Amino acid sequence: MPPCLSKAAIPALLIASSLSSFALAGDSSRLSPERVAGIIETSIEAFRVHYVCPEVVGDIERYVAGRRAAGEYDRLDSVAELTGRLRRDFRHVTDDRHIWIDAMENLPVADGGASKAEIAAQKRADNFGFVDVKLLPGGIAYLRFDRFDDVEYAAPAAAEAMAALAAGDAIIMDLRENHGGHSNMVRFLCSYLFAERTQLNSLYFVEADSLVEAWTDPSLPGTKLLRQKLFILTSERTASGAESFAYALKHYGRATIVGESTRGAAHWKETYQFPEVGIFLEIPVARPINPVTGCGWEGVGVQPDVMVPAEDALETAQRLAREALQSLPEGE
Repeated sequence: MPPCLSKAAIPALLIASSLSSFALAGDSSRLSPERVAGIIETSIEAFRVHYVCPEVVGDIERYVAGRRAAGEYDRLDSVAELTGRLRRDFRHVTDDRHIWIDAMENLPVADGGASKAEIAAQKRADNFGFVDVKLLPGGIAYLRFDRFDDVEYAAPAAAEAMAALAAGDAIIMDLRENHGGHSNMVRFLCSYLFAERTQLNSLYFVEADSLVEAWTDPSLPGTKLLRQKLFILTSERTASGAESFAYALKHYGRATIVGESTRGAAHWKETYQFPEVGIFLEIPVARPINPVTGCGWEGVGVQPDVMVPAEDALETAQRLAREALQSLPEGE
């Protein structure tokens, strides 16, 4: 499997305290040395067990031990402050934007604890992230969508948006403000853009040493968008599932990427709760492997075919689309 990106080794320093000495007592908003030790060592152990890049866990441990030896964590008054500092330090070592650590009281309740009907109503308020779809001059269809919502709720809105694009002779999809979302929507939308069943990627889970493949669905109802030249707009804010979408379409030669390099947040994460020390962790546990390139975009992002500032991407893509349509033989 392709290696993860890692930073240069950091001089080793030993962690002195042990989790067995930790006790959660007294005012939970104040941090004793024992509680600091418990939070740090619980976190490091979670990385050892679950992290997608096990080869950098030692670097994380040594870096945090160095900050601890320098007394940087001793001056913090709350779990929120400590987890905020650790979050910064974990990301400094790994450059992994999917890592998150926070106090248990900040653990998001899935969809706010709402019912399915309430969730659907909330998401419907902004059309499930499908912000704008229209036909631009010159027969160019434009779609902006800012997240990949769960197909369970968003499939009808997604299908309607894709159907509207069929009126165009070229298509521009705007992902400049899209930070990702559900992988099932990535597969759903890609299924409109490939004629045959196509493997989009594999997820390699390190802990289980297993691969899970993601494929398009050729039986998806509706009009496939196969004849149109496709352009995807990106920015440095384009992340996660939006990068997965753009990366697959770029490397299959199905789309031209226009804009800026994307964020480089490729890893698949899981949430682990540790109420005994008052924290939860979101730890990347798998990495995507594209069947064309044999790797993914973690840390490097999706590189545009046409690099321009994000604010110029739409105008540039329109020009490229017009040129592509003008170059088509008569009758096509």
